[in-house]
Amino acid sequence: YLAKMEYVFEQLGVPKELVKLSLVESSFNLNAVSRVGATGVWQFMEASARQFLMIDHRRGVDERLSPIKSTVAAAKLLKSNEKILGNWAFAITAYNAGFRGLLKIPRAQREKADLEKIYAPCSHSSKLGFASKNYYIEFLAMLYAGTYSEDFYGVPASIPSYPIKYQFIGSRKSPHKIASEHGINLI
Repeated sequence: YLAKMEYVFEQLGVPKELVKLSLVESSFNLNAVSRVGATGVWQFMEASARQFLMIDHRRGVDERLSPIKSTVAAAKLLKSNEKILGNWAFAITAYNAGFRGLLKIPRAQREKADLEKIYAPCSHSSKLGFASKNYYIEFLAMLYAGTYSEDFYGVPASIPSYPIKYQFIGSRKSPHKIASEHGINLI
């Protein structure tokens, strides 16, 4: 899915490197569910997922489990965070902490992107908790490991990537009805 996910991010104006956040979130486990209910490769909580994704427990639909649909949602959320906070470092942190927590940081620190003071694990000036302070650093470590993965792990086997196929549905139909018409099992 990596190539498709990077394509989605590029198309939505989000740096494709940010796809590596999915590895920080879930180690790219398609069925990941955290102890607090965050679900899928992007670990969306149900409330925040509903802004971008369909969740209908009665019909067995939870788009958080779709790696591509949840990637579109993650890109939209990251782009929104960047617009609100002014840079990608804060947008990434807001993916974990929520943008409201970062708005509590004095504007002067945010504008000059004083990351050392904001993210330092021992910093008392930051309004962020331990996990959120370390989230951006975890992302940078994942990005570094991905960039130099061949040096660390050798050359991986090539996996073919296929284009995403979209189909226009002419009328309003429920996802359950569309799935049954096309022989798709939602469970």
